[in-house]
Amino acid sequence: MCLALGLSALSARAFSLLGPFEPWMTTTNGFSPSDEGPLLSVGGDIGGPMCISNGYRWNVPVVTYGFDQSFLDYFGTNGVAAVEGAIQILNNLPPASSIVLANFPSETRNLNYEAQFYSLYDLKSETLSLLLEQLGLAQPTRYIYVLRQWNPVLMNNSEAYDYGNLLEEVFEGTNLLQNYVFTRNYDPQTLNASPYVNNSLYSGLIVIFPYGSFIEPFAVDPQGDSYSAVADNSLGAGILYQGLTRDDVGGLAYLLSTNNVNYETLLPGVYGVRTNANLYVNGAWRPGVDKITFVQQPADPLTRAFLPMTNQFTDTYITNGNTIQQQLARVTSQPDFLFSVADTGESNFYTPWFVRTGTTNWINNAALNGNPPNAGRGS
Repeated sequence: MCLALGLSALSARAFSLLGPFEPWMTTTNGFSPSDEGPLLSVGGDIGGPMCISNGYRWNVPVVTYGFDQSFLDYFGTNGVAAVEGAIQILNNLPPASSIVLANFPSETRNLNYEAQFYSLYDLKSETLSLLLEQLGLAQPTRYIYVLRQWNPVLMNNSEAYDYGNLLEEVFEGTNLLQNYVFTRNYDPQTLNASPYVNNSLYSGLIVIFPYGSFIEPFAVDPQGDSYSAVADNSLGAGILYQGLTRDDVGGLAYLLSTNNVNYETLLPGVYGVRTNANLYVNGAWRPGVDKITFVQQPADPLTRAFLPMTNQFTDTYITNGNTIQQQLARVTSQPDFLFSVADTGESNFYTPWFVRTGTTNWINNAALNGNPPNAGRGS
C-alpha cells in the first residue's frame, strides 16, 4: 500500500521513482502515456511515479552504450563528446555506500545567453536527464502531488477551476485530499513523503479541464529555485546542467544501496563463470549493486556494426540469512543505451526533440517480493 498524502515529517529534499504505468495513471489524472507503440515514447511519459517500496533498478554493475551511424553523421565528434560528458558525470559518482549528500549542491543549472538567443538546447544536459530516467528516477517536483483518482465532483468547485488556489484551500472542509491525492516524492534519508525538492518547499494548484485534471506544483518561496533537480528535465533553451543535484544523487543512492534488498532475477545474457555455465543462482534476494559504470560497446571501425562484449562481475545474493557471492558474466551484442538520430519530417511547436524507450519491458518482481497486486519492485 502507498501512503496517502500526509506530510507531518517534513524534509528539505526528496526524489521520485519511475516504473511502468499503473492502471489509474491515465490522461484524466494528469499523465501522458505514449501512443507511439509499446516501447517508444515521443515526448510523452514513459511511465509513472512508484511508491517508495516499488522502485525499479539495474541489477548489473556495468551497462553499455554506443552510437549508431545516424548519430555520428549528424552530431559528429562534438555530439559524442557531449553524451560522454553526461556519462562521465554518472561514472564519477562514488559507490552508493560512500555517498555523502552534503557534498552535492541543490542547484546545478547555468544559462548560456547566446544559446538562449538562438533557441539552442544542450545535448549533454538533455542526455544526463534522460539517463537518470532510464536508471529509475522520475520527475520529483512534478510528483510531489499526484492525482490518484479523477472525480467529476472536482469540476463543481469553482475555486479549483479558477486554477488559483493552494491545494489546502481547494480541498478545505472536504475529504477529497485524502481520497484523491497522493504524494510520491520521498526523502532519501528518512524515506518519508516530502513536499520539498532541493531545499525548496512546494504547494500545488489543481488545474481542471473537461477531460480531467492535473496538479501543478509551485515553489512557496517565489525567490527560491524551482524544478532544480536534473531528473525534473525542466530544460529550456540555453539552460545547462553542470552536474547532478543532491536529490538526484539521493535517489540513485537509494536505488543502488546495498541496504535496499529486493528479490530479483538476473538480466538476459547473464551466465555463470564455471565449467558448467548453467550452475548459478538466478532468482534471489539481492542488495543494490552499489555503483553502476557505463562502458562503451565496441564497434567494427569499418562497418560500425556492434561487436559482442562480455563483462564479468561478482553477484551478491542472500539466502537463509547468509550473504553469498558468485562470479557471473553478461554478454551484450547491442548497447544497453543506443544513441541515434532521426528526422521526424515535422517542424512545429509540438515536434519532440528526443525519443526514448519506454518501461513496458521493465520486469515487475512484485509477486516475487510477496506483493502480487503492486506495481513493483522491478528491474
